[in-house]
Amino acid sequence: MRKNTKILAFILCAALLSAFLPLTVSAASDVVASGKCGENVNWTLDKDGVLTLSGTGDTYDYHYEFEDDDEYGPEEESDCPFFEKKHLAKRIAIGDGVTAIGSGLFAGCWSAQSVEIPDSVTRIGDRAFCNCFYHLDVDSLPDSIRTIGDEAFRSCYALDIDGIPDGVRKIGAGAFLNCISLDDIVLPSSVTELGANAFPRKTVILYTGSEAQWSALTAELEDAGEIVAVCGYVPGDPVPAVVVAQGACGGSVEWTYYNDGLLEISGTGKMYDYNCYYDEDEGDRTFNQPYAAYLPDVRRIEVRSGVTGIGKDAFYFSNAEEIVIEEGVETIGNCAFACCEKLKTISFPASLKTVGFDLFCYTYVADVYYGGSETEWNALINDKGLFSDIWYVEHPVTMHFGAEDAPEESDGQTNGIAQFFRRIADFFKRILDFFKGLFGKK
Repeated sequence: MRKNTKILAFILCAALLSAFLPLTVSAASDVVASGKCGENVNWTLDKDGVLTLSGTGDTYDYHYEFEDDDEYGPEEESDCPFFEKKHLAKRIAIGDGVTAIGSGLFAGCWSAQSVEIPDSVTRIGDRAFCNCFYHLDVDSLPDSIRTIGDEAFRSCYALDIDGIPDGVRKIGAGAFLNCISLDDIVLPSSVTELGANAFPRKTVILYTGSEAQWSALTAELEDAGEIVAVCGYVPGDPVPAVVVAQGACGGSVEWTYYNDGLLEISGTGKMYDYNCYYDEDEGDRTFNQPYAAYLPDVRRIEVRSGVTGIGKDAFYFSNAEEIVIEEGVETIGNCAFACCEKLKTISFPASLKTVGFDLFCYTYVADVYYGGSETEWNALINDKGLFSDIWYVEHPVTMHFGAEDAPEESDGQTNGIAQFFRRIADFFKRILDFFKGLFGKK
């Protein structure tokens, strides 16, 4: 009987052991790599791309250097222990107990999409997240942080962050340089040291302190005059419309770009003509409009009454979704709205007399509003190839005319089909003109 009891106990132990053993082996096999990155801090990278830091205290500081290469990305060097596997990290989870994120620790983790920073962290080191240039969503910077180092988030192009927490004392030089997704950011009055080029030029600083505090904070910055700031901002209030940049784009015409994505053209007379070029295959780009740097962020363009002419290539390669041209504009140059791939609607005034060729080349505008009649519109665009290079039937252009000759009921299909056949006719006309010119040469 005692012997049978021993056998039964052995079987039960074996069964229990076999039940837990696969779990242990499976958990261990999930880890791709692991190591130490602080005196009491360890790191692990699992097969799902989660890079986890656990332990207590500061992580080590690491040396990270890079040289920009526009074609292939930055050339990088780092002594971080997981640098060779940085491309595998999709999510960064820093455990509670870690007190500092060392310099260069996560630099170059370009696949990382999110990072969790606990309340125990008080310092983010120099270049800690530099060149994490895909969509990096910082869950939120904790109120415990006191220092954000030099170039800490440099070139995190799609950085998603709520703001700088109250309690931060120092923000280093270039901390958020090239973080072009930051249209605006809340900066608390707790900051007493602000480095040069801490934020992109187009970012509006919503400063919670007074104008006197702002002047004292930026007194030693050479670029202080170029920073766009709103003082006395109360977190949670609507973000006010602020002029980010402005300049001349005609003899008596000027442009103004606002933080909400509005590009305004105002004044009297005609805009200048520009010469823009883009070769998708070669990657060559030439944009010489004075507001070219802001065109990727433009969401709406308004051409005010008083302007009489829109220049050639004026809004070439803009990301505007809507363009409104007020009454008074009479001429529009060639390719003025070419390659505006996000453009959905545009409004033309009845005052329009002359339009150039290929206004919407590679621009899939859906709705065109015209203040005049359909007859006037057809006469205006006759033989201009207005909608050339739009070959997709699933992107029909719906025309909307003024009160005169306006269609009673239209779902856009008729105009869309008509535009499609106009494009086909335009295509064959271009081929015919090409051969006429080819064989007509001596």
